[in-house]
Amino acid sequence: MPQAVQQHWRKTALLLIAAALLFVWMNADVSLQDMLAAQRELAMHFVNNPTLITLIYFGVFVVITALCLPGAGVLMLVGGGCMGFGLCMVVSTAASALGALLTMLFARHFFRSSVEARFADKLDEINKGIDKNEVAYLLSLRLAPIIPFVAFNLLAGLSV
Repeated sequence: MPQAVQQHWRKTALLLIAAALLFVWMNADVSLQDMLAAQRELAMHFVNNPTLITLIYFGVFVVITALCLPGAGVLMLVGGGCMGFGLCMVVSTAASALGALLTMLFARHFFRSSVEARFADKLDEINKGIDKNEVAYLLSLRLAPIIPFVAFNLLAGLSV
């Protein structure tokens, strides 16, 4: 398939996904009472079947993180109330790491060519910094409070 056709289908798919997510987000009406009721119901299900609920929680957390959707903080609070601090911390950390990896891989395989064509000079500067000292450069970018988690994951996918 020619590259122009592939890019067209990628853009079309991304626009459809963005439209669907925007539609869901605009029609969501969540109150504090709804969240507390959901947390109580989830806690009840967790008592009856902890493994299944933990796996579902992990999957939802990965999807939210990978798609860069808001709500991870609320999900962690609800999960902590249901599963307890220790288990929620381990599951949330693993899920957010996997979600970040998926975001990085998605950016690398779907956006890299178009972003490189548009911002080649900026990406060259970042790649030179990575070439000098990979670990220190990436850690300093990741821990900088001005660079959001989502932006860093996408940037890591676009670097060499």
